[in-house]
Amino acid sequence: AACLSCSGNGTVGVCYSCDPGLGYMLNNFSCYNTCRSGWGYTDDPALCVYCDRYCSKCYNTLDNCSACYTSGTNKSYLYYNDTFGYTTCVTSCPSNNTPAYFVNTTIN
Repeated sequence: AACLSCSGNGTVGVCYSCDPGLGYMLNNFSCYNTCRSGWGYTDDPALCVYCDRYCSKCYNTLDNCSACYTSGTNKSYLYYNDTFGYTTCVTSCPSNNTPAYFVNTTIN
């Protein structure tokens, strides 16, 4: 199952396990195979992560891309580069990719 959109009461510092084996999303939009020191973790999909004040998700699909957050009419997309193993927020999806798994929660 894909990562779920964030809702409810996420906890700062909690790693969220997306799909089994895909790694954990920390608060800088980076995915790691394990939680880092000082971070708790959960496999409960009901919990979300507040990533730099925005809820987010991780992907392991090459050049996959999803809505990362909204702020008014501005949207950003979470782009996962499987080749180099990093995630970043971009203002538009890379070519030949469409947004998926919309995330609409923002934290002030």
